[in-house]
Amino acid sequence: MYELYGRKVQLVRINGSGTSTDEVAAKADADQAAADGVFAVMGGPTQAESFETELARKHILCLGSCVISSPASTLAEDATVPVGDRSDTGTDRVDDHLAHQSAAVG
Repeated sequence: MYELYGRKVQLVRINGSGTSTDEVAAKADADQAAADGVFAVMGGPTQAESFETELARKHILCLGSCVISSPASTLAEDATVPVGDRSDTGTDRVDDHLAHQSAAVG
C-alpha cells in the first residue's frame, strides 16, 4: 500500500512510433511522454538506448524494461534510472527505485 497524499494514479497508454531498435522513434516517444505530462514510464523500446536517456534528461522515471539496453555506465549517469542488477527488469524493484528517486531529487 502506498500513500499518494490525495493524488490519483492515471494510467496513460502511449503507443510506440517505431520498432524496438529505432533510436529516432524512441526519442520521439520519450518526447511524447513528456508532452503528455507523465511522471513515470513503464516499458518502452527495449533496444533503443535513446529512450531511457531522453526520459532521464526530462526527469521522467523509467521503470521496467525501458532500461534493458542501456549500459551500466549510462544508468549510473542518469539520476532517474535505478542502478543495480542488470538481469533485473525493474518491476520487482519499484520501492528501491522510488527511494533512489527521492534521494536524487531531495
